[in-house]
Amino acid sequence: MTYSSETIFQMFIETFTKRFCGYSHSEAYRIWHTQWKNLTKIMIGDGKTRKLGDYGVMGEVARLCGIDRHKIWAEDFRIDQTWVTNPSEADSEIDVAIEHENDPRNTEEPIRRLCYVVARVKLAILYPDSEDHEQKEAEATRLISSVIASRKFDPIQEDFAVFLGYFPKSEQEPFWHYKRFDRKGSVIKTLTST
Repeated sequence: MTYSSETIFQMFIETFTKRFCGYSHSEAYRIWHTQWKNLTKIMIGDGKTRKLGDYGVMGEVARLCGIDRHKIWAEDFRIDQTWVTNPSEADSEIDVAIEHENDPRNTEEPIRRLCYVVARVKLAILYPDSEDHEQKEAEATRLISSVIASRKFDPIQEDFAVFLGYFPKSEQEPFWHYKRFDRKGSVIKTLTST
């Protein structure tokens, strides 16, 4: 697999938009702020949906990348979702490791888990508070940078990125930010979905 986190982000935005295109701004806000416990199910699936082959939005993105459902693993290596090469072989490789955290107060833990798994692409899907999102994003970015900078890196060159989702109360559409980090924890690329 040769997809970068940036390409996956673009596919993610397209898939997310298709899945939620029928919702009004107020419905989107209500879903994301009152049913936040369902965010993981929506994004990466849960035990029930995975038995039916639904690995959430990220599972759809995996299929767009040519990954079949037998190469999408859940909760292996304490990682929410992984896309693997040669899953039947003892030396299978993780192409993409995904951590999803719906609690805006828990930014550090999913980043730490990603730091300790070897994968070509590492993605964290996080939701800093939508109100005063610029300040919350700056705080989250500093914390993520600190965690990445404080650990030892994998032997392979990795692509470490974070997707930050915002669902404002206003009539503004939900939007996403993409941040890619280097080995020292510095942000080297930023994109916005809108």
